[in-house]
Amino acid sequence: MLLTHSIAYTQQKSDVFYLYQSDWSPTNDVKEASYFMQVVSENDTTFFCRYYQKTGPMVKQECFKDGGLTVPNGVFIWYNTNGWMDSSGTVKNGIKDGWWYKYDDTAAVIRKTYYADAKKIKTIDYLLKKEIYPDGIVKEIEEQKDTSKEEHIMVGASYPGGAKGWTKYLMKNLVTPERFQNIIRNGAGNVVISFLVNKEGNPAELTILKSCEWSADAEVFRIIKAGGKWAPATIDGTKVIYRRKQSITFQVNGG
Repeated sequence: MLLTHSIAYTQQKSDVFYLYQSDWSPTNDVKEASYFMQVVSENDTTFFCRYYQKTGPMVKQECFKDGGLTVPNGVFIWYNTNGWMDSSGTVKNGIKDGWWYKYDDTAAVIRKTYYADAKKIKTIDYLLKKEIYPDGIVKEIEEQKDTSKEEHIMVGASYPGGAKGWTKYLMKNLVTPERFQNIIRNGAGNVVISFLVNKEGNPAELTILKSCEWSADAEVFRIIKAGGKWAPATIDGTKVIYRRKQSITFQVNGG
């Protein structure tokens, strides 16, 4: 069921919205809806479906290879009721493949399971400090070697003007969406996003770690993508991919 009103803040003209009742059955009535889903066309082979509480944080994200949303392909994410990422994993052509993660209330990994062509290979539980295999074998997690003191020169990705330049860009360009203001009235909302700075200096693989509300999340996606190029990170002078985490707070001071 298409959502044709109520949400007046969109990233792209091609974005499509659908309404759902509390039991996830579709509806045309905004007043009856408890959830909605936004379809975002990232490119010709990447279509994100982001499900939100009507006036709250994201519930889950799905990714598909086709515009008909019939071939699951990409990163799937689920969020808890407070908006923090709860679990995530990768699907390739409809099949679990790669690492699937479970997080604590701050999006720190507490458990991960590896799949190969939908077959569970092993689980690593960081709370139990165990590697668990489907055949019942359990191993202690080996201590990881600390390589932080090895003699490598690491330079993180940097924005033009450094940290001050990045802060200046955010303060100048970040907009508190009208929809968010109408929902919050008086108070604050926080969004935490993770993104890569690739070897070309472009932001990529934007992932919401903590969702706040749809229009606030959308503004964070926009502000990161619109920031332009960074100076790529390097190790010993060689360009490398670098991951950043950014927390953005929206403040509404109602009259």
